[in-house]
Amino acid sequence: MQETGAGRTRPRVDVDEILRRASPGSIVLAHDGGSQPNATLMQQVDRLVGSMTDAGDTFVTVSELLAARGQGYAGGVPGGPRPDSS
Repeated sequence: MQETGAGRTRPRVDVDEILRRASPGSIVLAHDGGSQPNATLMQQVDRLVGSMTDAGDTFVTVSELLAARGQGYAGGVPGGPRPDSS
């Protein structure tokens, strides 16, 4: 989530942007919003994960993503199709 102003975030706007721009192999970095729980931020993170999951996206660790790229998976996505080896 992008920081704006003096450490404030725009969770809904940020999630909308991520949903528009994410593609296979994208890395989404999100923070918990700081020392005080932020209900709006957590709701938007839930929306992000739910929307991406509903669209067929999967979540992996960075190590898994990098390993998949090294193995030649399409888009660097574990479980994605491998290029034709013929």
